[in-house]
Amino acid sequence: MTEPIDKKCRDLHLPQEGFTLLELLVVLVVLSVATGLGGGLYVGTYQKLLVTRAARGIYTMAQYARVAAIEKQASMRMVFDKEQKRVWLETTQFNLRSETSEQIVVSNPFCRPVQLAPQVDLEAVLVQARRRGGDSESGARQTLTFYPDGTADTAAIQIGNGVTHYSIGISPSTGKARFVKGEAKDLGSTTIDLDAQ
Repeated sequence: MTEPIDKKCRDLHLPQEGFTLLELLVVLVVLSVATGLGGGLYVGTYQKLLVTRAARGIYTMAQYARVAAIEKQASMRMVFDKEQKRVWLETTQFNLRSETSEQIVVSNPFCRPVQLAPQVDLEAVLVQARRRGGDSESGARQTLTFYPDGTADTAAIQIGNGVTHYSIGISPSTGKARFVKGEAKDLGSTTIDLDAQ
């Protein structure tokens, strides 16, 4: 009669193989160091992603504002609130019930208000109003207007976190937005030669 396989294995007294405590500790130290280095890279990449996402959202809003102002034949205003770290688009709409004009915030699948992450700042918002006789509001809140004729206020907006910067320039003659990785000074002139196009 044959013996069960389990009993045969127990009787063979094979040498036990495994890891010593020292080997396990070395592996844990190596993994900890690798994780720490990778985590630092992840945090830097995540911070850059937050800045990029905010800048792209504001750039998309500026593009939408230009098109919507022309299409609806109504001025569209981008409002930059540095204290609340928010940017939104608003327009004037006539309320039939109250028979008054009121400011409404534009929010649709193509344009949503942008709330900046705590690590991201509106580093510079420079707006020169074309039709109100001077600069737009100063201080914590500024307004950039896109007009129904396709023009806009001159603007340079810089979004960043102290390390990564994106800038958006608005051409006054065409209302078109320009997106640049870098500081607002990297935008150069926002003047466009219409004869060259």
